[in-house]
Amino acid sequence: MKDPRELGRRLEDSIMDQFAVNRGCVSVAAYIEGYDKFDGKFNAVVMQAEQRNDYWGLMVDYAPGSKVYSWALFPTARAVGDQMVGISGEGAVSQIAEQVCIVVTGQGASVRW
Repeated sequence: MKDPRELGRRLEDSIMDQFAVNRGCVSVAAYIEGYDKFDGKFNAVVMQAEQRNDYWGLMVDYAPGSKVYSWALFPTARAVGDQMVGISGEGAVSQIAEQVCIVVTGQGASVRW
């Protein structure tokens, strides 16, 4: 492997695969943003969602050798209205996809701070 960032991209790809096969994610559109210094460009679809300000941002902490990862999900104002709530958790790749889809589809509890 020439670039150690490839490890992070492999994790992102694994999570995307789990979004694709999880029935609870059927109404969720998931994108990898792309990094200009790694991919050579940004993902235009993601840029459009960011301009509309109606998306959830998922951050996953990569830990080499681990099978469990911490994650945090942050909505934009249009994604959830006035209830700006960040949600976090941890789990294996399949658990991350399942938990994230529960949150963004509103299947979980209404969390208010």
